[in-house]
Amino acid sequence: MTRLKEKIKDISILDIAQRLGIEVKGKKALCFTGHDRNPSLSFNDKDGFFKCFGCEAKGDQIALVQLFYNIDFKNALKWFIQTYNLQYSTYLSEKSELRVVTSVIKQANNDFEPNSEIYEYLMNSLDLSKRGKEYLTIDRGFKPEVISRLEIKDINNPKTVFEDLSQKWGLAALEKCGLCKHENGKYKFIWWDYVIIFPFIDLNYRITYIQGRRLDLSKINIKYVNLKGVQPQLYNLPALIEAKPRGKIFLCEGVPDTISAIQLHKTAIGVLGATNFRKDYLDMLSDYQINIIPDGDQGGETFMKSVVSAFASIGKSVQKINLGPYKDLNEYLKQNNRP
Repeated sequence: MTRLKEKIKDISILDIAQRLGIEVKGKKALCFTGHDRNPSLSFNDKDGFFKCFGCEAKGDQIALVQLFYNIDFKNALKWFIQTYNLQYSTYLSEKSELRVVTSVIKQANNDFEPNSEIYEYLMNSLDLSKRGKEYLTIDRGFKPEVISRLEIKDINNPKTVFEDLSQKWGLAALEKCGLCKHENGKYKFIWWDYVIIFPFIDLNYRITYIQGRRLDLSKINIKYVNLKGVQPQLYNLPALIEAKPRGKIFLCEGVPDTISAIQLHKTAIGVLGATNFRKDYLDMLSDYQINIIPDGDQGGETFMKSVVSAFASIGKSVQKINLGPYKDLNEYLKQNNRP
């Protein structure tokens, strides 16, 4: 077994399931094949193993990704490398696997890159519908002024939006910035049904990334749809400009918790995913007092450990904020700070 596969074996299979959009309660979930009405999919996080007692599907972390997307082993490795930001050269030794990763490096570094001009054109063409407002205010507990400040919009008709973008920018440009994908000889918009759009704004107040949140999970249980091939950024980076010198910065896992922290008057920045805190973030964060608000689950524990480890490498400690009985900060907000 190569070091890359060993690294994947160390990743929590529950965290992988969460990233795939599988809603796990305890250690069980509805099977992603859609055959059952009662949870038949079981996870063993200690051994990194899953099994469905309905369709008999089973396997390890890599097999879960293969079966979920119906892809081969090579493309499953690509998914792990891109999703968990694994350092390719660090974990490879076999020539056959090196060829796989070389192609991934080319795809990640050359084929895809953010395009602020296109992202901003898209956001300027959108609005926030009644459905989006109700979800954000009623279901999530966010105040309208916070929603407006963060420029959250939604897409009701992806086909119309995609046609407009295609005519304005061309399919090649849309694919390069992660807004469309080329499959089976056709170009497809990355969002195929109603989706709420969260723009990621950098220190120059330019949009460098976008995340979509789907609401209809009845047919496809995928909540968040990110840009294809483009490396995720930190959410709400302008908070660093607004922060006091050597002041407190609250790191949250994901967009909803970050918005919750902002509404609670915290200077907050969001990290997409439990293990996506990169060491190149340290330069911009090292002068602040870092407070971490992890979710109350395995993913939150993984998030906490990854951030603590990163800051420990530069001799800096961080403070954990304990949420007590609440599963995440958004749940705390909804129960204690309704708009």
